[in-house]
Amino acid sequence: MQHLVFSITAGAMFAGTALYLWLFSKKQGGIALYTVPASITVIAGIAYGVMSLSALGVVGDVVLEARYVDWVITTPLIVYTLATIAGTDTQTKLRAMAADAVMIVLGYISSVTTGAVKWATFAASSAAFLLLLYYLVTALTEAAENRPPAVEAMFMGLRDLTVFLWFAFPLLWIVGPSGFELIQATDYAYLLAFMDLTAKAGFNLIIALRTRAIRTTLGVEYLGDLSTKTA
Repeated sequence: MQHLVFSITAGAMFAGTALYLWLFSKKQGGIALYTVPASITVIAGIAYGVMSLSALGVVGDVVLEARYVDWVITTPLIVYTLATIAGTDTQTKLRAMAADAVMIVLGYISSVTTGAVKWATFAASSAAFLLLLYYLVTALTEAAENRPPAVEAMFMGLRDLTVFLWFAFPLLWIVGPSGFELIQATDYAYLLAFMDLTAKAGFNLIIALRTRAIRTTLGVEYLGDLSTKTA
């Protein structure tokens, strides 16, 4: 059953990429907002494809490794996109991305260890997550307030989606196979795939749809600047 969940999610990630590229052209948004969000769902789609092959026994048992390789690449790219839209300075952007990467690396260590080490690294990963949330709701939000209302609204929608879903991930980890094993592995895989798809393909869909309002109020040229200019 797991391989079916992984296969469907991989297909949905690739379909989400195609939809995003169809709705949002390079000329409308500049290189950063065109290629980075699309690469997020492509990388996730590849990872879920590998997980499907692993579940089928075609390759070794690398489901966990594929999942965390995906996350350690794509979640900092999500933070990068949020910081770019907000117009955050480069230093803050890099700090937020670093906190994200540390969170994922420590989360992986927590998933492959036991006993005190497991819970110590989980606590450290949670601390990095809280630091990341601090950046999202303070520095990035403050920077976004200096953007035109349509851009600020796009950032706020993306930020709220990200914060809500990312809060759910560690809670699911606690009750899943890596934590207290309160839910079965198949159910865990289903829930995680749904959340992952929403956090990435849903994230991109918001960008694509919100840029329609920005094109109307600020013009195509502003979207190109949005990918490169910071506050």
